[in-house]
Amino acid sequence: MIRKSKGHWTKERCHVEALKYRTKKTFSKKCISAYTYANVRGWIDEICSHMIKPDGHWTKEKCWEESLKYKTKTDFILNSPKAYQQSWLNSWIDEICSHMQILGDKYKRCIYVYEFFDKSAYVGLTCNTTNRHNNHISNINSQVYKKIKENVLYEMKQLTGYVDIEKSKELEKYYVDIYKKNNWNVLNKSKPGGLGGKLIKWTKEKCQEEALKYNTRSKLRKRNGPVYYKILSNGWQYEMFSHMTLLQKPNGYWNKERCKEESLKYKTRSELKEKNSAVYTIILKKGWRTEMFSHMDTKIRKTRGYWTKEKCQEDALKYKTRDEFKKNSTSYQRARTNNWLDDICSHMKKYKNHDN
Repeated sequence: MIRKSKGHWTKERCHVEALKYRTKKTFSKKCISAYTYANVRGWIDEICSHMIKPDGHWTKEKCWEESLKYKTKTDFILNSPKAYQQSWLNSWIDEICSHMQILGDKYKRCIYVYEFFDKSAYVGLTCNTTNRHNNHISNINSQVYKKIKENVLYEMKQLTGYVDIEKSKELEKYYVDIYKKNNWNVLNKSKPGGLGGKLIKWTKEKCQEEALKYNTRSKLRKRNGPVYYKILSNGWQYEMFSHMTLLQKPNGYWNKERCKEESLKYKTRSELKEKNSAVYTIILKKGWRTEMFSHMDTKIRKTRGYWTKEKCQEDALKYKTRDEFKKNSTSYQRARTNNWLDDICSHMKKYKNHDN
């Protein structure tokens, strides 16, 4: 094994290396130098946050420590489903979540408002502001959704704590009147105090039915957050997500051949980096940049008149055949249009059916 030079293992390089492995044990075996360096520097937990925790990892103490990172149970479920699930199964959940903000339920609601920068406002009541926001921005019939689509900046505010339903109805009407008196354009179409549509009880069967509508977890989370969180909190994800596409590629998927194939889809390095940062990083780390970036423009777009005959000649000298030239360089088309191919490709190997 080639020993890395002193200073090679920066935090970024350790992180890139860690992303290749699914457990800390595998990481330490496959690349002990990066693992040790990250451990000594105190980066190990951060760069290994994507990894699977071993059986028995989530003790009550670990779950408690993890829960302290979050302000609500919803955040806990979304960011650390394994810890939440273990806490729920062992009946620790009420104890270790005692510090969290208490959200509403079907008996308690809070009042919220969307204030748009064009002096429009939408006042509503909800038992969970996070879920309500997700519903607004994904429901094409929502007045909030329609306003956001007009590219008007906005701020969502929680105006009250969670109070009994009857009190929340009065408060919603009160705040609607306040905004109207202050010359806001109130977007509410329904009469204040309504509780919205019929509440759906998300049983296991209904969650399964809803999950089958989506082919990825991210789509389910965006379109129906309550069901997504319900599935995670009850530990049903292995059963209900089994039909979904796993967006993350398995370890070792991006070999040299696949990286080459992927890089050929893009005209510039910046485009590759933006669309597939994982492949871009692997190419840099493996030292394949010369081979895999050779077809790319050094600039996003060449200026008009850039490809003179001399520049096309210089570019053509990089290739051994016309097919290779055509596949990897934009100068080929310019040379073909100007009938320079025979001159600038004279050094290349000739094939009977080459393009001209």
